[in-house]
Amino acid sequence: MKVEAKAPEKLHELVFRIYDSMLPRNCRTIDLGAGEGAFSLRLLKRGDSILGVDGTDDWKLENVPFIKVNLDVVDFADNIVSKFGKFDAVVAIEIIEHLENPFAFVRECKKLLKKDGYLFITTPNVESMNSRVMFLIKGRLIYFDEYSTIRSAHITPVFSWKLDMALQEAGFEKTYDTYVLHEFTLGKHNLKGWIGGLISLLFYPFVRGNKRGGNRIVVARLKNVD
Repeated sequence: MKVEAKAPEKLHELVFRIYDSMLPRNCRTIDLGAGEGAFSLRLLKRGDSILGVDGTDDWKLENVPFIKVNLDVVDFADNIVSKFGKFDAVVAIEIIEHLENPFAFVRECKKLLKKDGYLFITTPNVESMNSRVMFLIKGRLIYFDEYSTIRSAHITPVFSWKLDMALQEAGFEKTYDTYVLHEFTLGKHNLKGWIGGLISLLFYPFVRGNKRGGNRIVVARLKNVD
C-alpha cells in the first residue's frame, strides 16, 4: 500500500536526517498530524515505536497504533498520556499552522513528553521574501492565500518570534533551528510573477531576517516538567 506525504518530501527528508542524528534507536515517538503515515513509516524502519495521531481517518499503516484526535481540543494530550504513557519524542510536521492556538498546542506537546524529551516541529516560513512580496501585493502571506485559508487548512501564521515564545514559556530549550531553502527565482511566467520577482530583487539586499527559507524546522528539548 502506497503511503503519500502531505508535506513536501524534501522537508520530510531533512527532518528525518535531523531526528536520526539526535535520537537513539527504539524511541517511543508520537506523530501529531500524521496524515497517511508517511513520516511515521520512516521512523518505523529505523526501529522506533510509533503512535500516529490525526484529525482525519487517512492513516494507512496497518498494525501500527493510531488514534483520531482533534488537536484543537483543550487538554487533548491528557487522554493520550493516560492510555499510552509519555514519549521520547513528539513530531509535528506542518500541523501547527492548521490549529487555532499555537501556544496551547506547544503546551500539549509538553504533556506528551518525558523529561529531556524532544519536540520536532515545522511550519511554513511566513517571513520569507516571497511571503513579504505576496503580502505587499495581495495583502496575504504565502501559503495563506484565499484558497489555503479554509477550515482544516492553513489558518494561523506562525512567525518565528511567536514559536520561540511558545517554546520558552512551555519550558523548552531550542537545540536546533534551520530552514528548508527554496530557490530564489523571478517567479512564474506571467505579469504578476515577474512584478513580484522584480520587487524581490530590488528589496532583497535590504530586508532583514530569514528571507529564503520555505519551511522552518525547530527541535526543542523539554527541560522543565511540571
